[in-house]
Amino acid sequence: MTGHVGEHPYRGFTPRAGIYSITCQRTGKTYVGCTDHLVGAMNGHRFKLANGMHPNRVMQADYDAYGDTAFDYSIHDEIAAEEYADTSIADLDALRDLWVDQLGLDEGRTY
Repeated sequence: MTGHVGEHPYRGFTPRAGIYSITCQRTGKTYVGCTDHLVGAMNGHRFKLANGMHPNRVMQADYDAYGDTAFDYSIHDEIAAEEYADTSIADLDALRDLWVDQLGLDEGRTY
């Protein structure tokens, strides 16, 4: 990602930026991420998990043990289109931290 999330729209397409989570229902563990492209990020996680190449080895092990149906993918917050170009990566990181707190996730419940 670059300094601002709205810098490179492609042919009129502006990706949705925001906060998302991936939760394993069997373990209760959750990954909370921030991105400048919500759909792309979640699809990337799904692809890596399905192909056994996710960088988070604990999440990968849970996926291998319980399968795709044990995982929920959720969008928690989305940056409004009019705010998109002025949103920095630091803003997304801060928003992600707020969601980790709001979801009540401690270290034992996160990936």
